Amino acid sequence: MQNVVNYMYGSFTFKLKDILKDKNISIYALCKLIDTDYNVINRYIKGDLCKIDLEILSRLCYYLDCDITDIIEFKKTKLRVQQFC
Repeated sequence: MQNVVNYMYGSFTFKLKDILKDKNISIYALCKLIDTDYNVINRYIKGDLCKIDLEILSRLCYYLDCDITDIIEFKKTKLRVQQFC
């Protein structure tokens, strides 16, 4: 199950839960593996992030053997562009 967070300029899809399910890894096991708190991983699953910690993201990619785009995907929103003169 992917979580989608929408913003004015686009949406982020958080796919960590799907990766964990596919690899049969529990959240608790992942926390231990990458040495981080359960709440941190849960925020990456739910998309409840204000800022992305690149250290955590790099550990996730390394230990899960995946790319950033496998964990978080961004899709631009089509906006009306105003011309400034």
